[in-house]
Amino acid sequence: MAADLPRFIPLAVVTNTAFPLPFDCVLLRFAARHTFREASVFAALGSGRAGRAGLVDVAVIGAAGRRWAGGKTRAVAMSRAGRSFYVAVVLVALLPIPYTVIRIALLSVRPRPMVYALSLSLARLPRYVLLIRVWQGLALPDRAGGALVLSSAAWVL
Repeated sequence: MAADLPRFIPLAVVTNTAFPLPFDCVLLRFAARHTFREASVFAALGSGRAGRAGLVDVAVIGAAGRRWAGGKTRAVAMSRAGRSFYVAVVLVALLPIPYTVIRIALLSVRPRPMVYALSLSLARLPRYVLLIRVWQGLALPDRAGGALVLSSAAWVL
């Protein structure tokens, strides 16, 4: 497992941002060759990377939203994110719904960065663990995870 970490971590960082390759495929690629306990470490690392990527999203997309609002209309302060925004973050992160929905909301809402990152990270962990459990229950060959990554990359290109 330790030999896979140097390849897994950069992919987890890149695919948890707005980069159009989904992290789920990367997780399955690496989890396929390990026990459930070892694969859960990949899920935890991926969940943590999702939270860190959320901090980047808040900074970059928030700045773009402020710049866009300042150029199109009078400079209006972005509203603080309320409880319903964080509920939406948890639901979208937990379910297989494109996370772009939340990224678009970041253009007009200003969340507390650490609360946002923690909400995102904690919601992704059970999703990733369940995904690993189901994938390993299917007992597909190890190459199936790699084929999934390649097909996702081909779809993007």
